[in-house]
Amino acid sequence: MPSPLNRRDFDIFLSHAHSDETFVSELDQWLTEKVGFSVWYDARELSGGALLATDLQQLATDLQQAIERCRGVLLLASEESLSRGWVKAEYNSAMDERANDAGFRVVALRLAKADVKELMKGTTWIDVPEPRLDARTALATIRAFYPGEKLKNPTTARDVFISGSWHGGDNASTRTVCRVLAEQGFRLIGDARDQQGFGKGDRVERIIASCGAFVGIVPFRGEARANRDDKPYKYFVREMDFAEKLALPRVIVADPHVSREDGLDQARLHMETNATECPGLIASALQDLWEQWHTPPQPQYIFLAMDLDSEAARAGGPVRHLIERITGMPTIVGNCS
Repeated sequence: MPSPLNRRDFDIFLSHAHSDETFVSELDQWLTEKVGFSVWYDARELSGGALLATDLQQLATDLQQAIERCRGVLLLASEESLSRGWVKAEYNSAMDERANDAGFRVVALRLAKADVKELMKGTTWIDVPEPRLDARTALATIRAFYPGEKLKNPTTARDVFISGSWHGGDNASTRTVCRVLAEQGFRLIGDARDQQGFGKGDRVERIIASCGAFVGIVPFRGEARANRDDKPYKYFVREMDFAEKLALPRVIVADPHVSREDGLDQARLHMETNATECPGLIASALQDLWEQWHTPPQPQYIFLAMDLDSEAARAGGPVRHLIERITGMPTIVGNCS
């Protein structure tokens, strides 16, 4: 079974015909050295013997498994690649991955107006008139891997930190609350799903301090007593305590079987762990949170040092736009001279 997207080894699988090797090599170098992507490229990841394999079934299996190790596919669609080779099979595998996880990206570069309509139904592509990497193609490619149509504007977003469960067995109440908050227009901020503990330093505290409100959802994990020192609830409790220390507007929801034993029980609102609808009191509290939200105590931003007269420095400039889209943080520009 393929790993979740956030645990995969590579950002991009390069799908191409070997007749386009010169352009592909240029793309690979740019993606790895300039953009910072981790790229699965057959010339590097497969041995020469595998590339010339006579066991086509085994090679097909190897390529399928490679795609399952990536978070997206960059496909070079040329007349050559669409008429022979593995590109069609790789495209179909990529679409299967996207069907299983909407976060899987499928990006196509159409070389020299190759006829892609029959293969790529329902998929848009980037036109590349000449097999070379120019600024327009580079910008469009990065944007395609960081789609912005559903992202909140980081300069105006109302960020709320979510302290909840990512575990599939007990996260129904978390998903229910998150859905209501998203519908209200909040941008939801949380710790990484695969982060072990709080990590080094004050990483989680800094994330919470960058938000203007806090919502905690505590599921029932077989133990009624919750405190900040013992599993299974210690991380929930510590995050609640820090939000209280910052005086953030907050809504605390807990399964009715859970109560805190080492201090004031903040869980004044109760919701079953497997709930798929918010009770009226909780829905009302989440609605009130919009008015209670305030400017974060320690807002996050990216400082850009550049020529203030340059196009890139403008609020809608492509460099600022990409940085804000990729990082989710607003940019502040300062003159580097």
